[in-house]
Amino acid sequence: MNNKTYDVLKYLFFFGIPAITFLWGVIYVVWNIPYGEQIAITISGVQTALGIALGLTNIAYNNKKLEEK
Repeated sequence: MNNKTYDVLKYLFFFGIPAITFLWGVIYVVWNIPYGEQIAITISGVQTALGIALGLTNIAYNNKKLEEK
């Protein structure tokens, strides 16, 4: 994964998806959308799993860089 891809994913996982989840949380309450809470929790769970995977990738990358020095 190159640096640009990592940066885009990082901002998506740390800012984009939480913002979408918050917006969804507001919309489903106001519009009384069925299963709104379950959808918001699912989005949060996916974001957490992907964020952890990205973090582990970053740790592996940094460890590889340290070994090269």
